[in-house]
Amino acid sequence: MPLFKYECEDCGEIYEELVSSESERVPCLKCKSENTHRLVSLISNKGLSSGCASCEPSNCSSKFT
Repeated sequence: MPLFKYECEDCGEIYEELVSSESERVPCLKCKSENTHRLVSLISNKGLSSGCASCEPSNCSSKFT
């Protein structure tokens, strides 16, 4: 099952949830509202802590280090 990130339009809570299908309605974990939407995720083929190709992770200017 894929892990998706959601945001509640009523209370602003952002959370992740495992869902069986992309069309599944996922209620807010905080306020239980069903007025939620799935957020777009950024995908990296290097991983979040590897830095970028042009510099060392400890000296990287990328915001994803």
